[in-house]
Amino acid sequence: AGAGKTTIMEKFLSFRSFKAIESYTTRPKRDNEKGVDSKSEYVFISQKDFEGLIQKGSFAWYVQYDENYYGTLKKSLHEALVSEQISVMILTPEIISQLRTTIQSLGGIPEKNIISFFIWAPEEDLRYRMAWRGDTMPSIRNRLGLIQFQNEKALKLGLIKIKNDNEQKPARVFQKMMQEYILAPPQT
Repeated sequence: AGAGKTTIMEKFLSFRSFKAIESYTTRPKRDNEKGVDSKSEYVFISQKDFEGLIQKGSFAWYVQYDENYYGTLKKSLHEALVSEQISVMILTPEIISQLRTTIQSLGGIPEKNIISFFIWAPEEDLRYRMAWRGDTMPSIRNRLGLIQFQNEKALKLGLIKIKNDNEQKPARVFQKMMQEYILAPPQT
């Protein structure tokens, strides 16, 4: 919710060795997602189609937030596990446990196959960013209400916390993630 996750993900995807794991949503497209050439982290589908995929057990994970569904198909997750590329996905902390379980059921090893980051920003920065992108005040208040819960969940799950405030700039946050966690030699 305004912490810069999408901008940082775009930096990863600008390198050929990274690809996005396809996720689905029923939320309406934002203005910056409506153009023919616009890129989004989501495939936009109807609520009826999404609920049909739930009934078929197609999702690795899904969640409903603000009357909209979000989720990733098991098929997409399996493709990511066997891909030569490094796969990237934006998730909230409460989904990570479910993702780890699904990866294990697909034959993956969560500790080996996932590096989980929690990108966070101070509340003042979040409020400004969400207003700038066109979120309504009730939506901003709801999302800010989730911050404490997500911070606590991220701590319990041992996610790598990365601060992205207005001083940091997403390019520097991305560089830190690459140098310290992705390209760094494995710890023994």
